[in-house]
Amino acid sequence: MDLIGMMMQTPELAALWPGLDAGRHLVTGLDGSAKTLFLAAALKKTQRQLLVVENDRYHADELTADLTGLLGADLVWPFPVEDVLAAEVAVSSKDTVNDRINTLNWLQTGQLGIVVTSLAGLKRQLVPQTTWQQASLTLSMDSEIDPGTLAGQLVAMGYRRDDLVAAPGEFAIRGGIIDIYPLNQDDPVRIELFDTAVDSLRRFDMAT
Repeated sequence: MDLIGMMMQTPELAALWPGLDAGRHLVTGLDGSAKTLFLAAALKKTQRQLLVVENDRYHADELTADLTGLLGADLVWPFPVEDVLAAEVAVSSKDTVNDRINTLNWLQTGQLGIVVTSLAGLKRQLVPQTTWQQASLTLSMDSEIDPGTLAGQLVAMGYRRDDLVAAPGEFAIRGGIIDIYPLNQDDPVRIELFDTAVDSLRRFDMAT
Protein backbone atom coordinates (compact mmCIF):
# COMPACT_ATOMS: atom_id res chain seq x y z
CA MET A 1 0.00 0.00 0.00
CA ASP A 2 1.28 3.51 -0.79
CA LEU A 3 1.97 6.02 1.98
CA ILE A 4 -0.93 8.29 1.04
CA GLY A 5 -3.30 5.32 1.21
CA MET A 6 -1.96 4.42 4.64
CA MET A 7 -2.57 7.96 5.85
CA MET A 8 -6.12 7.91 4.49
CA GLN A 9 -6.83 4.74 6.51
CA THR A 10 -5.24 5.93 9.78
CA PRO A 11 -7.82 5.20 12.55
CA GLU A 12 -7.24 8.58 14.21
CA LEU A 13 -8.38 10.32 11.02
CA ALA A 14 -11.35 8.07 10.24
CA ALA A 15 -13.83 10.47 11.86
CA LEU A 16 -12.30 13.49 10.16
CA TRP A 17 -12.70 12.56 6.51
CA PRO A 18 -16.54 12.36 6.30
CA GLY A 19 -17.01 15.84 7.74
CA LEU A 20 -14.02 17.56 6.21
CA ASP A 21 -16.21 19.87 4.13
CA ALA A 22 -18.43 20.94 7.03
CA GLY A 23 -17.49 22.96 10.11
CA ARG A 24 -14.04 23.49 11.56
CA HIS A 25 -11.51 20.83 12.45
CA LEU A 26 -8.31 20.96 14.43
CA VAL A 27 -5.56 18.50 13.57
CA THR A 28 -2.38 18.71 15.66
CA GLY A 29 0.83 16.75 16.07
CA LEU A 30 1.72 16.60 12.38
CA ASP A 31 5.08 17.84 11.16
CA GLY A 32 7.50 17.25 8.32
CA SER A 33 6.59 14.33 6.06
CA ALA A 34 3.53 13.45 8.16
CA LYS A 35 2.04 16.87 7.42
CA THR A 36 2.78 16.48 3.71
CA LEU A 37 1.14 13.05 3.64
CA PHE A 38 -1.90 14.38 5.50
CA LEU A 39 -2.41 17.17 2.96
CA ALA A 40 -2.00 14.72 0.06
CA ALA A 41 -4.57 12.42 1.67
CA ALA A 42 -6.95 15.34 2.26
CA LEU A 43 -6.68 16.26 -1.41
CA LYS A 44 -7.59 12.76 -2.52
CA LYS A 45 -10.45 12.58 -0.02
CA THR A 46 -12.01 15.94 -0.84
CA GLN A 47 -11.34 15.89 -4.61
CA ARG A 48 -11.33 19.69 -4.67
CA GLN A 49 -8.99 22.66 -4.69
CA LEU A 50 -7.26 23.19 -1.33
CA LEU A 51 -5.45 26.23 0.05
CA VAL A 52 -2.55 25.72 2.49
CA VAL A 53 -1.16 28.76 4.30
CA GLU A 54 2.28 28.61 5.92
CA ASN A 55 3.63 31.21 8.35
CA ASP A 56 6.30 32.54 5.96
CA ARG A 57 7.73 32.26 2.44
CA TYR A 58 10.53 29.90 3.49
CA HIS A 59 8.17 27.27 4.93
CA ALA A 60 5.75 27.70 2.03
CA ASP A 61 8.58 26.97 -0.44
CA GLU A 62 9.63 23.92 1.61
CA LEU A 63 6.09 22.53 1.67
CA THR A 64 5.68 23.20 -2.06
CA ALA A 65 8.81 21.17 -2.79
CA ASP A 66 7.69 18.30 -0.53
CA LEU A 67 4.17 18.16 -1.99
CA THR A 68 5.50 18.38 -5.55
CA GLY A 69 7.80 15.43 -4.89
CA LEU A 70 4.84 13.43 -3.59
CA LEU A 71 2.00 14.50 -5.89
CA GLY A 72 3.68 15.94 -8.97
CA ALA A 73 3.86 19.51 -10.26
CA ASP A 74 0.43 19.37 -11.92
CA LEU A 75 -1.30 19.11 -8.51
CA VAL A 76 0.75 21.67 -6.55
CA TRP A 77 0.48 25.39 -7.28
CA PRO A 78 2.67 27.89 -5.42
CA PHE A 79 1.59 31.48 -4.80
CA PRO A 80 4.88 32.99 -3.58
CA VAL A 81 4.88 36.41 -1.91
CA GLU A 82 7.77 37.96 0.03
CA ASP A 83 7.09 38.37 3.74
CA VAL A 84 8.15 42.03 3.75
CA LEU A 85 6.74 44.48 1.18
CA ALA A 86 10.12 46.16 0.71
CA ALA A 87 11.65 42.80 -0.17
CA GLU A 88 8.83 42.12 -2.62
CA VAL A 89 9.65 45.32 -4.49
CA ALA A 90 13.43 44.82 -4.36
CA VAL A 91 13.95 41.13 -5.06
CA SER A 92 10.77 39.78 -6.68
CA SER A 93 11.86 37.67 -9.66
CA LYS A 94 10.29 36.82 -12.99
CA ASP A 95 9.79 33.24 -11.78
CA THR A 96 7.84 34.48 -8.75
CA VAL A 97 5.51 36.50 -10.97
CA ASN A 98 5.15 33.53 -13.32
CA ASP A 99 4.15 31.26 -10.44
CA ARG A 100 1.48 33.67 -9.22
CA ILE A 101 0.00 34.19 -12.69
CA ASN A 102 -0.04 30.46 -13.46
CA THR A 103 -1.67 29.68 -10.11
CA LEU A 104 -4.39 32.31 -10.55
CA ASN A 105 -5.10 31.00 -14.06
CA TRP A 106 -5.26 27.44 -12.73
CA LEU A 107 -7.65 28.40 -9.91
CA GLN A 108 -10.23 29.44 -12.51
CA THR A 109 -10.23 25.97 -14.05
CA GLY A 110 -11.64 24.34 -10.90
CA GLN A 111 -9.25 21.42 -11.37
CA LEU A 112 -8.04 19.31 -8.46
CA GLY A 113 -4.93 20.55 -6.67
CA ILE A 114 -3.34 22.39 -3.76
CA VAL A 115 -2.35 26.06 -3.59
CA VAL A 116 0.51 26.74 -1.17
CA THR A 117 1.19 30.27 0.06
CA SER A 118 2.29 32.22 3.12
CA LEU A 119 0.49 34.67 5.41
CA ALA A 120 1.73 37.48 3.16
CA GLY A 121 0.25 35.65 0.18
CA LEU A 122 -3.08 35.18 1.98
CA LYS A 123 -3.27 38.92 2.64
CA ARG A 124 -2.29 39.89 -0.91
CA GLN A 125 -4.98 42.04 -2.50
CA LEU A 126 -6.24 40.59 -5.80
CA VAL A 127 -8.53 41.97 -8.47
CA PRO A 128 -12.02 40.43 -8.85
CA GLN A 129 -12.14 37.24 -10.89
CA THR A 130 -14.10 38.91 -13.69
CA THR A 131 -11.42 41.62 -14.01
CA TRP A 132 -8.70 38.96 -14.14
CA GLN A 133 -10.56 37.09 -16.89
CA GLN A 134 -11.02 40.28 -18.92
CA ALA A 135 -7.27 40.94 -18.71
CA SER A 136 -6.52 37.73 -20.60
CA LEU A 137 -5.60 37.71 -24.27
CA THR A 138 -5.49 34.64 -26.50
CA LEU A 139 -4.02 34.79 -29.98
CA SER A 140 -3.75 32.00 -32.53
CA MET A 141 -3.05 31.40 -36.21
CA ASP A 142 -6.77 31.98 -36.83
CA SER A 143 -6.77 35.44 -35.22
CA GLU A 144 -7.40 38.68 -37.08
CA ILE A 145 -5.35 41.47 -35.48
CA ASP A 146 -5.53 45.22 -35.77
CA PRO A 147 -2.17 46.44 -34.38
CA GLY A 148 -3.64 49.65 -32.95
CA THR A 149 -6.45 47.82 -31.16
CA LEU A 150 -4.03 45.18 -29.86
CA ALA A 151 -1.68 47.88 -28.55
CA GLY A 152 -4.56 49.45 -26.63
CA GLN A 153 -5.51 46.07 -25.12
CA LEU A 154 -1.95 45.36 -24.03
CA VAL A 155 -1.50 48.77 -22.42
CA ALA A 156 -4.81 48.31 -20.57
CA MET A 157 -3.48 44.96 -19.29
CA GLY A 158 -0.39 46.68 -17.86
CA TYR A 159 2.09 46.00 -20.66
CA ARG A 160 4.58 48.69 -21.70
CA ARG A 161 5.30 49.55 -25.33
CA ASP A 162 8.94 49.86 -26.37
CA ASP A 163 11.04 49.77 -29.53
CA LEU A 164 12.31 46.27 -28.68
CA VAL A 165 11.14 43.82 -26.01
CA ALA A 166 13.70 43.15 -23.30
CA ALA A 167 11.71 41.94 -20.29
CA PRO A 168 8.36 40.33 -19.43
CA GLY A 169 5.48 42.80 -19.65
CA GLU A 170 6.78 44.62 -22.74
CA PHE A 171 5.63 44.68 -26.36
CA ALA A 172 6.82 46.24 -29.62
CA ILE A 173 5.09 46.86 -32.95
CA ARG A 174 7.07 47.47 -36.13
CA GLY A 175 4.81 47.46 -39.17
CA GLY A 176 3.43 43.95 -39.53
CA ILE A 177 5.69 42.49 -36.84
CA ILE A 178 4.44 42.38 -33.25
CA ASP A 179 6.66 41.18 -30.39
CA ILE A 180 5.05 40.43 -27.02
CA TYR A 181 6.88 39.25 -23.91
CA PRO A 182 4.19 37.52 -21.80
CA LEU A 183 4.51 37.83 -18.03
CA ASN A 184 4.30 34.07 -17.53
CA GLN A 185 6.56 32.83 -20.34
CA ASP A 186 10.32 32.34 -20.55
CA ASP A 187 10.59 33.73 -24.08
CA PRO A 188 8.86 36.49 -26.03
CA VAL A 189 6.48 35.77 -28.91
CA ARG A 190 6.70 37.18 -32.43
CA ILE A 191 3.57 37.61 -34.54
CA GLU A 192 3.96 38.38 -38.25
CA LEU A 193 0.89 39.70 -40.04
CA PHE A 194 -0.31 39.51 -43.62
CA ASP A 195 -2.61 42.53 -43.62
CA THR A 196 -4.63 41.70 -40.45
CA ALA A 197 -4.26 37.89 -40.62
CA VAL A 198 -1.66 36.05 -38.54
CA ASP A 199 0.92 34.68 -40.97
CA SER A 200 3.42 33.42 -38.35
CA LEU A 201 3.28 32.93 -34.59
CA ARG A 202 6.35 31.69 -32.73
CA ARG A 203 8.58 32.11 -29.70
CA PHE A 204 12.04 33.56 -30.22
CA ASP A 205 15.30 33.90 -28.34
CA MET A 206 16.21 37.53 -27.68
CA ALA A 207 19.92 36.66 -27.60
CA THR A 208 19.94 35.34 -31.17
